[in-house]
Amino acid sequence: MCWLLLCQGRLDEAEALAAHWSLGDVDQRDLRPASPEGLSGIGRWMHETAVRDGKAVLADGITHLFGRAECPQCASVFNIADEYSASNRPLM
Repeated sequence: MCWLLLCQGRLDEAEALAAHWSLGDVDQRDLRPASPEGLSGIGRWMHETAVRDGKAVLADGITHLFGRAECPQCASVFNIADEYSASNRPLM
């Protein structure tokens, strides 16, 4: 979650969340990265480009971005990229 906040430029919130994590009072769940073979569309293109260009860490991050996560409060599982897109759509 911290990296999502950082990507959004929400530095104060990311710092506060990181402080809570360091105290151990935040329930953390592991991300469930997508398999590279299971990627499609823009995710597949981004991953293949990163691999082609020798950017292994970036390629791994892309599998996490297009993977799934579990909400520690309600245990629902969701697609990270879809949630990020939905919560950052411009208002019309």
